[in-house]
Amino acid sequence: MNHPNVLIVLLCGALTACGGGGGSGSSAPAAPPPSSPPPSGGNDQQPAASIDSLVADAEADGRITVFDRSDDIAGGDVDDNGIRDDIESYIDSFSLPAERAAAARQVARSLQSALLTDITDADSLRSASLAMRRAVSCLAQQSSEALEVNELVRALEAATANTRQRTDRYVAYNEALSGEVLRLPDVNACDG
Repeated sequence: MNHPNVLIVLLCGALTACGGGGGSGSSAPAAPPPSSPPPSGGNDQQPAASIDSLVADAEADGRITVFDRSDDIAGGDVDDNGIRDDIESYIDSFSLPAERAAAARQVARSLQSALLTDITDADSLRSASLAMRRAVSCLAQQSSEALEVNELVRALEAATANTRQRTDRYVAYNEALSGEVLRLPDVNACDG
């Protein structure tokens, strides 16, 4: 069998299958997706409550954590442990095993530190970045499921950067690290 010819045929087929992507393929616009018909009348349900009122009710009932939405980047940290009090309550609401909860607190502390880091100081950036990498590595060491680690880190990021000011600060921190080559620590990264 002539392998170079088979390879060329496979490559041509693959390139043809890729289609779209702004290449020199067809210039006709894709058809818009079909629209769904409008909902029919006769629905006996009450009008939906506003999202704000649903959230306020759930916070008042204790069904969800009440997050600090102040303009203060740092937020409240009564026990001065480097973790916003609302984030600490949020972690407690997950009912994690002790080691995993400690690792989640380490992640929260590193996220808070990232928000408060002087992004014009390269040493501060490196230190905050190392703390975050260690925290995520610690959480990974305490969990057997990578998806669980990813979901928990994302949830803590979202809760930490829960206002416009905090989000802007977190984005600025990440932009300041852009282009840096980082690696996870290969030793036990858990604090304490």
